[in-house]
Amino acid sequence: MKVKREELLKILAAVKPGLAKKELVEQATHFIFAGKNIITYNDRICISHPFKTDFSCSVKAEDFYKLLMKMEADEVELVYDKDVLLIKSGKVKSGMAASKDTKVLDLVDLLELDKQKWLPIPEGFTEGIYLCMFSISKDVSQGFLSCLGVQGDMIMSSDDVRISSYKMKSKIKKNFLIPLTSVIELIKFKPIKYSVSDAWVYFKTEDDVCFSSRNVEGEFPDLQEYFKTEGLELKLPKELRSAIDLTMIMAEGEVDLSKKISVSIGPDGIICRGEKETGWVEKEVEFKYKGKKITFFINPQFFGQVLSKSTVMTLGEGKALFESDQFKHIMSLPV
Repeated sequence: MKVKREELLKILAAVKPGLAKKELVEQATHFIFAGKNIITYNDRICISHPFKTDFSCSVKAEDFYKLLMKMEADEVELVYDKDVLLIKSGKVKSGMAASKDTKVLDLVDLLELDKQKWLPIPEGFTEGIYLCMFSISKDVSQGFLSCLGVQGDMIMSSDDVRISSYKMKSKIKKNFLIPLTSVIELIKFKPIKYSVSDAWVYFKTEDDVCFSSRNVEGEFPDLQEYFKTEGLELKLPKELRSAIDLTMIMAEGEVDLSKKISVSIGPDGIICRGEKETGWVEKEVEFKYKGKKITFFINPQFFGQVLSKSTVMTLGEGKALFESDQFKHIMSLPV
């Protein structure tokens, strides 16, 4: 069979997140041609992309993808013959070991993709997971904090220092938790439908691409009470982000999570200052303010991230709340 090389490469790139780095499960590092779809499966993520072939087999993903990338002709001819996938493109010919083993496909069958009852995904879902993603803990030992929680009409995330939430237009039918690794890849797919089982969460795009993620056992707690904050409300200038980027260079703290800068707001504007044993740097940003001068410390990395999403800040006792439409974010302030 002959296929457009660029079209095939595009599909392979889309299913790559379902590949495993090491073959803990046989064929988990392979592209699986299943007749109607190209499938990848690594026991955490499974991606199925429509692509018709007149054969069924699997090939080592890394070698196959690199080979196609190096070819120059527009078309590629693929022929399966006696455990070998023959690849011809222009003046290039290649043969790759191809497996007929069905172990991974047997695992994929357990997902019952064809039997899912698909529901329209709530409006705002993709935007919500994007806005809340940066607050998910990267430490998997933190359990549910290393996941995105979706319950009712709320999307929630936290790393024990900050909390993000987003309110969707409608509710999901069944709550679920998906790990950060899945969220990072899911936002690229723009799903329009979903389905939830006890073990997996399924998403489908308008092109019938199915992205499945492990549903982590547990329940994300209701953290809405932490957003109750009274204090000074300020509409911060967008130019503040460049000052944060600069002062981060000299911020006190050995690792990113422990770094802090000082932010002083007064009649003369906003002054961001980073200082450590080897020196200091500060930058002033124009800002109209008539109140009493205030100074607080904040993690520059977190501060810069949230300002890209919301510039309305309520400065409370030991914490700062940011709000924008359906999105809320609160972070603890270091002393």
